[in-house]
Amino acid sequence: MRGGRTHHATALRRDYPGLLATADIEIGDGWHPVVRDLMANLTALVAALPDNERREVRVVQVKQKLGGLRVYVQEATPDIERAIYWARGEAYWVCEGCGRRVRHSGENSIWR
Repeated sequence: MRGGRTHHATALRRDYPGLLATADIEIGDGWHPVVRDLMANLTALVAALPDNERREVRVVQVKQKLGGLRVYVQEATPDIERAIYWARGEAYWVCEGCGRRVRHSGENSIWR
């Protein structure tokens, strides 16, 4: 794992310990702002849950799969699933490596 990946994953776990304490985070540096925004949204959604449901929500894994962002959550609510879907859509337009906006050519390649 490159140093940037380790640094960003550590920072995310530090900033969102309730959600990410034990999560496996394996994404490139470019997607960390998208994931950070997602964690802020999830934190607000979890805070709105009843106390007995709040402690059950945990992010299990954040990774790239088939070119897309994947976020797996234990005990996700429909609102949490919608937030994850939004983040996946945002990540589609961002280079995982550098974070620049991309334009897809439609032929399994990316134009920058």
